[in-house]
Amino acid sequence: MEKILYVKPAKQAKVIGGTEIRVKDLAQLEGDPQLVEEMLGVVVLRIKGNQEMRLYTSFLDIAKAVRQKNPHVTPVLAGETDTLVMYTPQKKPVKKGVELAKVLVVCLVLLVGSALTLMTFHNEASIPAILCNVHTLLTGEETERPVLLIVSYAAGIFLGISCFFNHFGKKKLTDDPTPVQVQFVQYKKEVDDAVIDELEEQQGS
Repeated sequence: MEKILYVKPAKQAKVIGGTEIRVKDLAQLEGDPQLVEEMLGVVVLRIKGNQEMRLYTSFLDIAKAVRQKNPHVTPVLAGETDTLVMYTPQKKPVKKGVELAKVLVVCLVLLVGSALTLMTFHNEASIPAILCNVHTLLTGEETERPVLLIVSYAAGIFLGISCFFNHFGKKKLTDDPTPVQVQFVQYKKEVDDAVIDELEEQQGS
């Protein structure tokens, strides 16, 4: 009697240690509980070597391994067709000092870059002159430093950036993902697709 097994492969799978990559590392299964428990441990790939590597596998590989284990099982795709496997021989210890230094360097680069960008924009758009003209129109007095308008403008930039990026410190203004998170997810998908295509070509050649 044929049994249906729904398979939802992951877009990317991270595997640390061991020489065998099993179905449970690559996909989620749904079906008869006993059948699911049996198929989660089925070996799909075997690692050769003891170094970090990227591997490409697909739903067809999972289906083949499952059918070899039990010919009466019919795997049904319910997700991604391809999976990028990021294999690491052993878990690397996290050095907090190094991580902190990296964060500080990135923050410094972003701070300096953002400041230079804003100053360049203000210079090209003649923002100081515009603020002076607005102050003259509102008060009838000329000044080279309209402090109230400068402070209001700076506060407006801060509030605008906070609302746009939907983030202030560790708190989010809404439950929606921030633009940075959206762009990062999109970038990650494009990188994974590019790597999968490259590995697929290498295996096919």
